[in-house]
Amino acid sequence: MIRKFIIKSLVATVLLYAIYLIVIFTYPNVFPNSKSLILINKNDVEHSEIIISGDSRAEFQIDPALLNQYTQKNSINVAESAFDLFSLTERLKLSSLKNKTFVVSSSFWQINDGSIDKGYIREEALSKLSFKEKITLYQNRLTDLIEAQNSLFMHRFLNTDTLVLGNKDKKLNHGYGIYPCKSVDLSENHFKNHPWYLKPKIDGVKLTLLKRALLNMKNMPSNTFVLYNGVVCPEFKNATQKNGIWNLEKQYNAKISEIIQTEKITNVHFFNLIENTDLESSDFTDIQHTCIHGNVKFTKLIAQILQSINKS
Repeated sequence: MIRKFIIKSLVATVLLYAIYLIVIFTYPNVFPNSKSLILINKNDVEHSEIIISGDSRAEFQIDPALLNQYTQKNSINVAESAFDLFSLTERLKLSSLKNKTFVVSSSFWQINDGSIDKGYIREEALSKLSFKEKITLYQNRLTDLIEAQNSLFMHRFLNTDTLVLGNKDKKLNHGYGIYPCKSVDLSENHFKNHPWYLKPKIDGVKLTLLKRALLNMKNMPSNTFVLYNGVVCPEFKNATQKNGIWNLEKQYNAKISEIIQTEKITNVHFFNLIENTDLESSDFTDIQHTCIHGNVKFTKLIAQILQSINKS
């Protein structure tokens, strides 16, 4: 009797778990997010000629007040840590923003299928992947996939999905994050555990998302997009040539340029800044992020890039 009870309990548990998985993976597809995009500080965003977005190498490094001084154009920084290009462009598709210049930081993790720690795959991107793409991306971390999918399901089921662009603390020509200046960790252990370079695979699902993002930009022809792979500390190249990361960065830059050229995307300009030598070690807080000293130099560099595009 006990044996039969245990078997029946196990079967019931497996069936319930299977039903649970079916529900969390199918519900978001059957009931897509129908909410409109919310522009935080809408008036400031709409009156900005330059909109800074992308990941932390924009969020903490480009000062919109300085950019306004250099370019004489209204600027706002709406970047977020680990904000992927696909999610950004999907939101922009829902906006009415036109005739804007978007300055967007796009770092290596955007293309690496190994960079799937929490926060690196937003629910918005996850919801647009096919079941096969999800399994491919998370094949070695299925529990993380189930957790992420469950979160997507709950937000969709409870109607708490959010589609926002902006930050209440970032206003026109004002407000951005600042990293403190400190010594840079160039140890091999640091690179080994760096979330951007875990189990590097650059020809998989995230490459597909990157291409979709660039095509989204192409379909917004009134806007100009300035993408960049940001500056790195001077010692980065020597340190990463030994472990292969430098070559991965070069491949990433090449793939973006190739997609832009192959798809004839004329409103997207990509700049590889990892070989820029204008900054010193004291301008950084870590291997890839500038601190307050470097922010001034980096913002000026971005202004020069924008001016060169306007002249061409």
